[in-house]
Amino acid sequence: RNCSELTVCNATEFELTAPTSTSDRVCQELTVCTDSEFEATAPTASSDRNCSALTVCDTLEYEVLPPTETSDRVCAPIVVPTTTSAASETTTAETTTAESGETSTAAAGETTTAAAGETTTAAAGETTTAAGETTTAAAGETT
Repeated sequence: RNCSELTVCNATEFELTAPTSTSDRVCQELTVCTDSEFEATAPTASSDRNCSALTVCDTLEYEVLPPTETSDRVCAPIVVPTTTSAASETTTAETTTAESGETSTAAAGETTTAAAGETTTAAAGETTTAAGETTTAAAGETT
């Protein structure tokens, strides 16, 4: 019988096949993650590392946390504010579509009425009618 020393895997390898009484151990080079991947599972003495593709934020997202060698990038949706600011006052815009196809845009506390197909926009405290007339009312008044 002729015995030989067993192969020892180095730091850049893992044991692919364990040695037996009649065969040597087989070592394999560890996978190296690319710049577009992160290490999802760390290697052990008997297993390779697993790499996963980095998440790419789409056009409606932004990067919350950048990727590291062992973690993925974290993206979050871009939130478009639904408020507008005029003279340091913030009001919420509101769009209403009626059955007749009319569209009106009004700030909080405004009323707009339009005939089919017309679009009207009223300033704060104004009421616009289908005839195109504009009346100005103080807070709490009806005209």
